[in-house]
Amino acid sequence: SAETRAALKTFIEQHELRLETCFGCPIRCWATLSVAEGETASVIACQGTWTSLAYFMKIADPATLWQLYVTCQKLGLDAGGTSALMAFAMALFEHGVIDADTTGGINLTWGDGEAAAEMIRRIAYREGFGDILANGVKAAAEHLGEAARQHAVTSKGGLEMWLMENRPFKGAALAGAVSDAGSPNRATYAFPDYYARSMPQQAAMVAKNITGSEDDADPGRYEAKPKVVIAYEDAHILADCLGVCSIPFQPAGLELWQHAFAAATGRSEGLKDLLRAAERIRNVERLFNVRQGLTRDDDALPDKLFDEPLQGGPWSGAVLERDRFEQMKDTYYALRGWDQSGKPTPETLTKLGLAMYL
Repeated sequence: SAETRAALKTFIEQHELRLETCFGCPIRCWATLSVAEGETASVIACQGTWTSLAYFMKIADPATLWQLYVTCQKLGLDAGGTSALMAFAMALFEHGVIDADTTGGINLTWGDGEAAAEMIRRIAYREGFGDILANGVKAAAEHLGEAARQHAVTSKGGLEMWLMENRPFKGAALAGAVSDAGSPNRATYAFPDYYARSMPQQAAMVAKNITGSEDDADPGRYEAKPKVVIAYEDAHILADCLGVCSIPFQPAGLELWQHAFAAATGRSEGLKDLLRAAERIRNVERLFNVRQGLTRDDDALPDKLFDEPLQGGPWSGAVLERDRFEQMKDTYYALRGWDQSGKPTPETLTKLGLAMYL
């Protein structure tokens, strides 16, 4: 809610010491907070992961969120994945799939920070129901049965989906489905879908540079999103190759990195050559996964995102349309030069100089 966002902003402003950065990066997107209250007195650098606890568990109090985040840190748990795991457990409790007898006396209701803290502790120490949850959402759902599987929000073999809500953002949904590592993934960092409302001019500029139309910045449009996803995938692969931060990396303005590459190496590859290298990498990644058994069916998102519209908030009512989503996949595969099962074609591999993998 707007109130929660405002409270989080105030909390950060009150406790922020400084901004940190990865080595050599000018962006400084890590906030170092000092919170000297009770058991959570600490100074911790974070990237905003702790705020995912607010969204997934519907906890509005920033101090409670911070306590949960520090608890995850001290117990060696990833706060993002843990927030998705707790949301799964709370959804099961809400729908009667589990009860207090199952959880060992804990009422896992939305927004209950005390209950969340105790269950997180039990997950870390594998106590009672926490031992089941500690195996991850997919394994826990399989253990608990079909009713639980309906509430499991995972992708690509069972990885928890956290940080990004896909239903309003059609391009981000496609990027998460076709990625190698599920959602969230590198192709959706700084994705224009996410700032189309907050920074409409910038989003429109990026969309026009990629597709030729500012209208394609609209998060709800399906048709041109495959082209946007490919541009972001290749840009982020290139960022990884160059060793630069992928968060501010945009498909527009890549000439800067072309010049940096030339200055550092003395080589004069053009931008098209660099992006062709990224395309080659994307296809080799895909070939590896196809060899391991990946098919079109694995480029999927949970049924919940198609069957249950969002409730409340600025995107209330948003849902993915399955037919149009599958059409996006068809277009994405065609633009990538893959067949409709999601496998790179011999023609594509030959064109990219990858014929040795035929």
